[in-house]
Amino acid sequence: MDDGESLDGWPEDDYPGGWFGTSWGAPICDDGNHLPTPVGEPCTDCKVPIFDGDQGLSVPFIFRRGDGLHAWKLTHIHIDCFRAGQQMTSTQLYVDGER
Repeated sequence: MDDGESLDGWPEDDYPGGWFGTSWGAPICDDGNHLPTPVGEPCTDCKVPIFDGDQGLSVPFIFRRGDGLHAWKLTHIHIDCFRAGQQMTSTQLYVDGER
């Protein structure tokens, strides 16, 4: 993982995340930040590169760097990978009796 940007560089007035590709009808596609498709960047879930025409989300990931300071970087996930992860989480919560 690269060193990311220091949290000192966190954009105070503008959330850096959003969605990319064509709308899939979710509310974020109406009200959210429409970003350029991050062609060539890997999906954080399936690791397959994002291609032109893909749909998905770009989400800030906050982590601790090797020097102990916190940093952030924008990560990307295909919308189908995101939905599959949501389904798995919802199913597991239901099975575990937490829902």
